[in-house]
Amino acid sequence: MYRIKQSLAFIILLGVLTMPFFAGCSEKNTSIQPQSIHPKLDIQIHLHPLPAKVLQKNELFITSTKTEDNTLQNAEVTITLSMAGMNHGKIMVPVEKKDGGFLGTITPTMTGKWVADIHIVKDGKTSAIQYTFEAVP
Repeated sequence: MYRIKQSLAFIILLGVLTMPFFAGCSEKNTSIQPQSIHPKLDIQIHLHPLPAKVLQKNELFITSTKTEDNTLQNAEVTITLSMAGMNHGKIMVPVEKKDGGFLGTITPTMTGKWVADIHIVKDGKTSAIQYTFEAVP
């Protein structure tokens, strides 16, 4: 009987400790646009899949809004990922040039609202963009 109570207590404790992982840290659910267009920089940002999947590879693709323009050809792009409203630190995302744009593969570690800080350096000028998205199980 003691062994059953001990096992039950362990299962309950395990459930309580893993609940925040599945519930996420976001205080409120907000509607996130599937695509973000920044007319000032003539770029658009696509996330696939949408919403992003937790603990899976998701693609963040940055392209020019002008197909005939080579706006991003001589640019350098960096992406830093963090969780909105939390102090988990920042995750550097590897970025590669692909199909005339830039591709970053992101892997959110928990459910909730995330922010991708995108820095584009072109002709010695740096532009910063924040792209917010939701990660789900």
